[in-house]
Formats: sequence, C-alpha cells, structure tokens
Amino acid sequence: MSPSPTLSVPAFGSPAWYQNPYRGYRAWLDSGQRAVRLSPHLVAVTQYRDCLDILRDPRLSAKRYVGKLAHYTEEEKRELSSWQGSSAKQMFFLDPPDHPRIRKPLMRAFSPEAIAALEPRIQAVFRDILDRVPSGVEIDFMRSIAHPFPAQVIGEMLGVPPDAWGQLTRWSDLFIEFFAGFQSPIEVGRRANQANTEMLEYLSELIELKRAQAGSDVLSVMMHAVDSGDSLTRDELLAQGVLLLIAGHETTRNLIGNGMLTLLRHPEQMEMLRRDRTLLRGAIEEMLRYEGPLQGTSRLALEDFEFDGEKIPAGQSLFAAMGCANRDQRQFADPDRFDIARRNNPHLDFGAGAHACLGLHLARLEARIAFGALLDRYERIELCEEDPQWAPALTLRGLKRLNVAVS
Repeated sequence: MSPSPTLSVPAFGSPAWYQNPYRGYRAWLDSGQRAVRLSPHLVAVTQYRDCLDILRDPRLSAKRYVGKLAHYTEEEKRELSSWQGSSAKQMFFLDPPDHPRIRKPLMRAFSPEAIAALEPRIQAVFRDILDRVPSGVEIDFMRSIAHPFPAQVIGEMLGVPPDAWGQLTRWSDLFIEFFAGFQSPIEVGRRANQANTEMLEYLSELIELKRAQAGSDVLSVMMHAVDSGDSLTRDELLAQGVLLLIAGHETTRNLIGNGMLTLLRHPEQMEMLRRDRTLLRGAIEEMLRYEGPLQGTSRLALEDFEFDGEKIPAGQSLFAAMGCANRDQRQFADPDRFDIARRNNPHLDFGAGAHACLGLHLARLEARIAFGALLDRYERIELCEEDPQWAPALTLRGLKRLNVAVS
C-alpha cells in the first residue's frame, strides 16, 4: 500500500521525510489506510485505535530487536552479537514473565513519589547548566542545554561518576543512531555493537566498585537484586544499565529540544505560557503529542495473521506509528494545530500497556523544570536558523542542533 499519488509526500526514509514526516502521516490518515507497507519486513499501523490495540495484542512480541536485523546477511548479524546479546536481556524487548520480573526492582526508583523527591536536586542541576550558558550570543540549544541536563540527571540517579557522563552520551548516540534508523547500513550497526561492548565493560567495572561501597543509586539497588538472588542475573543488570543510560536521556533531551523549537515556531503559544504557568503541564503533554520524541515502536508477530489486507507472517514486524496516531483526527480535534490549552490529550508518546515508559514521571518533571526555568530566566529566546536539521531516524525524533540566542 502507498499514499495517494495526488498528495505531495516525500519518499519514506528520505531526508525530506525526516525533516517533516507529518505530511506523510497526513496522507496516510486522510487516505483512510490503516496499514502501510514500508519494506518487505515492516508494516506501519497508522490510526490511533489500531496503534493502541497492537501495543496490547498478545499475538505480538516486544522482541522487536530481531526485526531490526532482518535486512542483514547471516554473517552481518554475527558481527552484531554484542548488541543482540544485550538487547535480548533488556526489559524494553522482553515479554512476560521476564518483562515484569526485571521491571519490578526498578519501579520503586521511578515511582511518582521517588521522582517527586528528586525535584530540588533536578532543579539545581538545571540552574547550574543555565549558569554556564552565555547570554546575548548564538548557542546550540541542544549541545548547551538539552543534551547535558537529562544526561546528568540519569547519571546521578544511576550512580555514574560525573567524569564518565560525556563518554556515556557518546556511546548512547552510537546506539541510537543504529536503533532509531530505518534499515541502517552495517557500518552503523558495527559502531553500535562496539559502543555496546564498551558500555558493558564500563558498567561491569563500576558495579564491582559499588559492590565494595554500595549506595542508594539505581545501579546499587539492581546489584542488591542480583546478590540476593531475587530477580536479576548479573548479565541482566548490565543490560538494564545500558538501557537506562540510553533511554534516560535520549527521549528527554529530544522532548526539550523539540518542545523549544515548537514554542519558537508558535510565539503566541509561548506568550500564553509566559503569562500563565498553570498551562505548563498541559503544554508538555501537547509537545509530546504534536512533536514527540517517540515516533513509533514495533512489535514482532508470534503467529500468522492479517491486518487491513496486509498478510503478517510470524516473525514479521508491525510498526505502531505513534507520531502518526497522535495526529489522527478520529481521536484529536484539529490535530495539526499546536494548542497548549488542549484538553483530553491521551497521546501515545509514552507507549501503552505493560511496556508504557518506566521513566515517564521523570521525563515530565525534567521538562516542566526546564521550560519553567527557561521562561523565568530569559525574556527573549530567539530562533537563529530557519530550518534546523533533524536526525535521520524512524522511531526517535530529535534535532541535530538548534541555534538560538537567549537574553
């Protein structure tokens, strides 16, 4: 299936698509297509209700890392053994009973109460970052603010020493370049595989240090679960460490970056937010719906079935196009309008069902702190480039840079 030829839509996976996928999404939605075949191995689901359903469908597995490798040769797959081995143990890619077993030790650390208790420290982290930002000159908002903030927060939560935050961010970027891309070249996979190997080695050494002097950080809590024989193996602990370091800052930095660009492109909405900070919570939810960092996630078919005329054999992937579903006019009134006062906004950017994002309370808090502090400190935030470049990614949407001036 493909969008109507009368609609001007960039080719899927092209640079123009990544710059603005929403024209493509609108074409899919307006054509009434519930399923769009993106490749021989991948079908996208476009509508809100269908996306919600497949995220909860027991015929579909979260072991979608297998589908990520479908276009490689067997020899190339063997070259990615470290990445595959780690992914196979990460709760992000697991089904019951392993998924709830591994998620349980982490739920307390990411509960609303635990995250709320961190608010003063997170505020202090963001103030320190803003104190280092020069005023009245052009800066890259992503590099100066959006990148370091969530990286430092998740680093502190996990108990990673500050001198390692930069290296962990670089490893994470290589991992995401591979995971979020569409049919990534094998060279990208090799870089991600090497980054995964080095991250596991680093975490292994760090955990041994913590065994001698454990603290209250998340890695120490997981280490206790290993040592007590409760729920985690050592390899599973290391895999979750990789996952949390990556997921703990990648989506939040893109939420902050995407959200800032969206406000700058809708100055009347930014002015509303300046005048009335009670709109801040709703504004964050609208940023997530309108220009969310998570554009989609896939599921692997456990059995043969058919969806909207598309035959889905066992082992093939269905892609829940959440960025598209969040613009579905069947669910959202005037969906292509950015409205920070929007009500009834059940967007899918944190997923749904058992795999709903573990860190959603942390991401929301970080975003509220960031935008509140930015509007408090700066009377002027000005966009310095007309068309910022987006990373070429299917699943995660984020800016390569965002040049602004603040004063």
